[in-house]
Amino acid sequence: MKPTIYISSTIYDFADLRSSLKYVLEELGYIVLLSDFNDFKKPLDENSYDSCLAALEEADYFLLLIGQRVGGYVDANEKISITRMEYREAYKLAQAGQLKLLTFVRKNLWDIREDRKALIQAFEELNATSKELSNEDQKKLSNHSSTFVNDAEVTFEFLKEVSRVEEMKAAIKGAGNFPTGNWVHTFSTLGDIMATLNTELNIKNPLQRAILISNLRNELIGNLAVLLTKTPDTILATGELAMAARRRMTGGRREASDISGKHLSWLAMYLICAAPTSNLTTQFLDVALTSGEFLNFVKESHSFEPSLLQNRMLELKRNFDRLQFIAKGFGEQRARLADELFAIPNDEDLNSIENEKLSIAFVFQDCELNIVKLLAAILKHLDGDTNALQNVKLNPTSPFPETAKQLEQDRPLKADVLAWLKLKQP
Repeated sequence: MKPTIYISSTIYDFADLRSSLKYVLEELGYIVLLSDFNDFKKPLDENSYDSCLAALEEADYFLLLIGQRVGGYVDANEKISITRMEYREAYKLAQAGQLKLLTFVRKNLWDIREDRKALIQAFEELNATSKELSNEDQKKLSNHSSTFVNDAEVTFEFLKEVSRVEEMKAAIKGAGNFPTGNWVHTFSTLGDIMATLNTELNIKNPLQRAILISNLRNELIGNLAVLLTKTPDTILATGELAMAARRRMTGGRREASDISGKHLSWLAMYLICAAPTSNLTTQFLDVALTSGEFLNFVKESHSFEPSLLQNRMLELKRNFDRLQFIAKGFGEQRARLADELFAIPNDEDLNSIENEKLSIAFVFQDCELNIVKLLAAILKHLDGDTNALQNVKLNPTSPFPETAKQLEQDRPLKADVLAWLKLKQP
């Protein structure tokens, strides 16, 4: 019989983490119960809340994730969320020895809570000498919602409950027993959770690299889905919508190009349809880059050096960061250019357009296409294509050949940097 873990959290802000935990834990031999997955038992003649509570009876472990969102309520008047209801039922079962509790809270939420506690103490000290703030005002200020915590009072009360704060205070005063099942683990990444589970569940994990690659692969595919578009005939990178206009651009930055209205309309459509950079994620790419899994050991120097995969992932990360910078810094400029191009008749007539005006569109396009190329190459490599990483041809950092060539010549190579530092090549 496999041990069973019931994972409880709000679904909206933990969707990726929930699915990742399900995959990892099932690979390690656990049965994982998640109400938003099709393998969760859903009796059609029962209420969904009752089904969730019934499933707790099957669990050996209750894994609770607490984040910034409260989620849906089962009792709006008392502000009891679905997650809190599940926790209370699980706590009863834990007290009866039927399961064990594993509670995790996002570290930044925990830090905010600690800051709010310090703020309350400061208010109390202030009111000892001055009564400028009423108790109600203090409560409003210390429990104010923010962009990170959508209902601070309810969330922090939940944290007090899972920490069994009141019971701890009573026990310290000799008015009761110390509570059990009140350990709260903070986390920032999936790795933080797994580190705790490795200890608490006595997991010997030989699959760390496989887990890392699986999560990375899923993230890369998800990013490609954002950057690709589907037509009736094919699937292509969104950036390719701008290629017709790109091919017609001639000359340098201070010159102008003659481009048809039709191709300029396609370029305008690209500027409007380009994927929102907020939909791109690098969570598992960041983990992969810092994991050390993709470094090569150099026997001669007894040191590590980046593998080709590590270098391609670094290039991918740099292009992600550059795309975010361009999107944030030149968003209004791109929007104005799109409006201007849409005003041009959509026909075959040629229109003279300043190259410098077009440059922001093509810089964004180059960066986006580089990301698509790198995503595709890394995925092919992970699936066994040993040549995929070698064959990547990235677009230059400038749409103007002479400028791109000069930038390339002016950029020091690794050997140049080491020579300047008078260090040996590792």
